[in-house]
Amino acid sequence: MEPISEMSFPPPEDRRSHAVVWARAIPWLIAGSIAIATIAAFVVVSRSVGSARDSATESAEVLFTNVVRDTESRIALEQSKLLFLLKGASSWAAGGESATSEQLADYMQNQGASDRVPALTWVALTHLSGGDLIVTAASTGAGEVNEGLLGTNLAADSRVADAVSALDGSDVCVMSIYGAVGEENVLLLSKVPGGHSTYLTFGFVGSVFLSPALAHDGVASALAPPGGEFVVVRRGIDVPDSLPDPTGQVELIEGGSTFTYSSEQDVFGTAWTFAVSSGDDFLDIPQSSEHWALLAGGIVLTCAVLGLLIARQRLAEHQAAVTAHLSRSNRRYLTGFDRAPIGAAELAADGTIVRANPTMAMQLGRTVDSLEGRRLIDLVHPADLDDQVHRLEELVGGGAISSQAEVRYLRSDGQIVWITESVASLDRFDDHDRRFLVQSFDTTARRVAELELEHLAFNDPLTGLPNRTRLREHLQLTLDRSLDTGEPVSMLFIDIDRFKVVNDSLGHSAGDEVIATVARRLSEVVDAPHFVARFGGDEFAIVCISNREQADRFADRVLEIIRRPIVLQGENIHITASIGVITSLDATDTPEALLRDVDSAMYGAKAAGRNKTERFEASMRAAAVQRLDLERALRKAIERDEFTIRYQPVIDLETNDIAGFEALLRWEHPERGLLEPSAFLDVASEAGLLDEIDRLTLRRACSQFDDWSHLSDAAKEWHLAVNCSPSWFHDAVLQEILPSVLRGTSFEANRLWLEVTEHDLLSDSEAALESFEELHRMGVNVAIDDFGTGFSSLSYLSQFHVDRLKIDRSFVQSLDRSDADEAIVAAVVELAAALGIRTVAEGTENESQLNAIRRLGADYAQGFLLSRPLSAGEVEKDLIGLD
Repeated sequence: MEPISEMSFPPPEDRRSHAVVWARAIPWLIAGSIAIATIAAFVVVSRSVGSARDSATESAEVLFTNVVRDTESRIALEQSKLLFLLKGASSWAAGGESATSEQLADYMQNQGASDRVPALTWVALTHLSGGDLIVTAASTGAGEVNEGLLGTNLAADSRVADAVSALDGSDVCVMSIYGAVGEENVLLLSKVPGGHSTYLTFGFVGSVFLSPALAHDGVASALAPPGGEFVVVRRGIDVPDSLPDPTGQVELIEGGSTFTYSSEQDVFGTAWTFAVSSGDDFLDIPQSSEHWALLAGGIVLTCAVLGLLIARQRLAEHQAAVTAHLSRSNRRYLTGFDRAPIGAAELAADGTIVRANPTMAMQLGRTVDSLEGRRLIDLVHPADLDDQVHRLEELVGGGAISSQAEVRYLRSDGQIVWITESVASLDRFDDHDRRFLVQSFDTTARRVAELELEHLAFNDPLTGLPNRTRLREHLQLTLDRSLDTGEPVSMLFIDIDRFKVVNDSLGHSAGDEVIATVARRLSEVVDAPHFVARFGGDEFAIVCISNREQADRFADRVLEIIRRPIVLQGENIHITASIGVITSLDATDTPEALLRDVDSAMYGAKAAGRNKTERFEASMRAAAVQRLDLERALRKAIERDEFTIRYQPVIDLETNDIAGFEALLRWEHPERGLLEPSAFLDVASEAGLLDEIDRLTLRRACSQFDDWSHLSDAAKEWHLAVNCSPSWFHDAVLQEILPSVLRGTSFEANRLWLEVTEHDLLSDSEAALESFEELHRMGVNVAIDDFGTGFSSLSYLSQFHVDRLKIDRSFVQSLDRSDADEAIVAAVVELAAALGIRTVAEGTENESQLNAIRRLGADYAQGFLLSRPLSAGEVEKDLIGLD
């Protein structure tokens, strides 16, 4: 540095000239500074006002959108609640033959329907017949009997009739309107599963039936914006003129601060309008015109300083106001966020949870603190992880602004929770610190209910096996796959032999245990890719990926495992099955065709003697058609009274006189002539017609004998033998039928002999023993028919009170050529005599047989040698002597 003495300074003249320049420049500098300051202040304020307005509008729009989505979710929940209640009631109604109003009321009360769906006023079971929909059972929503609805024809209103007509098999339910215009009630109708003409109906007062449900449990305040309102109305009829068109978009009313939203909602197949509007103070957007005043003041140079000061003061106040407004909007957002009834979380761009509300924490089984700072995808179930990552990447990359999906999450205890969630961006794509809003709704209960309903719809409740519907679906998929792979598809159709005897003798609970045991055995022997299902009743089906030879060997194995003894009530029960087998060889085969043909093969196995497997042949199809035609003809025969009775005399071998007759049923077929029971009884039994035919035979034969008793003294001594269904001895049917038959005639009970074959009885049947004793108390006699062909004959004689044994014709007809059969007949006669039981030799057809049974000591005989079966007219003409 130079010494001070040596430093140079400008001369005084130069310093004065510099001062003049600065003095002249100062006004321009001040003016320029004022202008620059004014322009700068104007730009700052303008941008501040615009930015504040944009931020406030965007925050309010997000909050309003959240309210809209909350309300739409609640509407969907109310529909799901109604649908679940409707499905549950339909499944309950399908479980019984005909529910009463009292049963329906108890069911609704147990379901708590009035609490879950307060708008529900009545529930009814209806029957569709001839276009009329008649109420057969009715209850209030609270579970009280509603007698006022009984007998009402809901289809009298054409709108209800049209809705029923439109309901097809794929619809769960349909909505209709019932009542006069202006006083309509909303109806939900659902067809009851398994009932061809039964419908379940829910009734609601008024056309807007979802609004009361939405206001239930105090959620209305969470659904309506602060100071705003919402409404759900039926589109086209109830929509007020003031509602906007349903665009589905959130809109800000021009020149104001009120948001509106309107969308069309599908409510049970009907269009409804959902509209929401915010209150006037929902969005308080900052307004400012000070920047224009600042600009005008800055132009006036004389007021530059004052204008600058005022502008600075105004700017400070404005910034304070903006800050206050933003703080209030943020406070509202945070309050709604934390108190929202649905889960909510704020995500960073990398998927980290920045903020979560208590509802989401509760849904995921965690605390708020444990969620914040974690990545959302770390909580997703592995099965849904890839889809969730893809959705979030699209949002972050700008490919979408929002995303909706149902996602499975894992709770802290490892349980799965189903979440319906919506993810939307809160910021613009170019913001460096973007945030995303996640809204979640726990739909686990709905999903579990849907899975349970699906299980009930496609699985058998007794065995847990797939049912007939699932079998058809699987068979179709297997056939389709076979077209691509070339793998052969075979099918086994299994029917338990004489299963009705088990039900009739041991009861339906024992029958259920047999079915469950067979199902377990089949499940153990059937491995993937084979498929086993319960077709219905005592029928099962197995779909196999195998050729003819493999399927035949597998069928023999199945037959063997079914033959294994089943322990019931402490005793071993032996059952067998008839199995039809078919292999698909044609690309055009359908599930219906295979099921039809394999069923024919199963009936072929039964016709061949049961306990067999039978492969389908084309000729069986014709036999199945004939069997179906025979069943239809049998039903018509009962209606037209085409049955008649032939009476075969039973001869007393000691006196050679007629001791009585056996009533033998015949069918006077209009085309095939007179048919014996062997031509139709098996089909009648399978079709459930045997009991009705046996009742007809018993009534007609007793009435005929009563008439003959008034025509001849000899006829008063004749006994009447009638074959009857074995189920009568187990279901107390005889105690119901016999008194009414005997009261209608003067025919004495001690002249009636009821015959049952030992094939149709089980030795440990307590019900049969009680029925035998009851018959003897009534004076009726009991005979065992076809004795000697059963598997435990001696046990019957030791347990049942038997009055007569009828020796099977196979033994009698071998007497003249088989010493072994003669020894058997002799042993039976001696045993019966020792027990005080009379014996009858059936099928006596020549003199040699007659002489043999006389020699062996039988009491009675019947057969063609003695007399063929006679018509009633022949008995009256030849034996009573009437012209």
